[in-house]
Amino acid sequence: MAGLRETKKKNTRKAILEYAEKIFKEKGYSKVKTSEIAKGANIAEGTLFNYFSTKGELFVQAVFVDFNLQTYQIRLPQQVDENILVGEMVSIIDFYIKKMASVDKKLVREYFSIVFSTESSEALVARKSIFHMDEMIIQDSKQLLSQLKNEYEIIKEFDVDLAVEIIYGCVIKQFMNYIYSDNWEYFELIEEMKKEIQFVMHGNMLL
Repeated sequence: MAGLRETKKKNTRKAILEYAEKIFKEKGYSKVKTSEIAKGANIAEGTLFNYFSTKGELFVQAVFVDFNLQTYQIRLPQQVDENILVGEMVSIIDFYIKKMASVDKKLVREYFSIVFSTESSEALVARKSIFHMDEMIIQDSKQLLSQLKNEYEIIKEFDVDLAVEIIYGCVIKQFMNYIYSDNWEYFELIEEMKKEIQFVMHGNMLL
C-alpha cells in the first residue's frame, strides 16, 4: 500500500508540473491561477498546495525543470593554464543558467518583475528558489578556486571569496543584459561572461 501511495504522489506531482509548464508558457505567469492548474491536473486546488507551497515555487519547478536538482562535477587536468581555468569557470556558470536562459525571455522578465517588486510571501518563496541557483554557482566556483589553491603549485595567493564575488557580479550583470535584450543570443552571453572572467583572472591567480 505504501508503494502505491508513493507512486500516486509521483504521478500527481508529474501531472501538476506538466500542465503548469504548458499553461505558464502559453499565458504567462500573472494570468495563470493555481485553480486552473489544479483543474488541468485533475486535482483539487487544496491538493496542489500539498505539493507546492506557492504559485511562484510551482513556476520555478515547472518552467526551470530540474535546474536546482543537479550539481556540477568539476574536472581539471594535471596541468592548468589561464584558458583552462577560465573555461572551467564558464562551464560551471553555463551548467546552471542554461535552463533559465532557454525559457522565453518575456516570461522570465515577467516573473522577475513580480518576485522582485513585492514583499508578499509568494514572492519571497519564489526568490528563495532563484537564490538557491545562485548559491550553487557560488559554492561550485569557490570549490573550483579552492581546489586550485590547494592542488596546484603555480597558483598565486588570492582571496577566494573576493574572487568569486567579483566574478559572480559579472555573471549577474551579463545575464540581466541578456534577459532584457531581444537581440542577444545565448552564445553571445557566454562569450561576454568569458571575456569578463578572463579579465578578472588574468595575472591574478596563476604565477
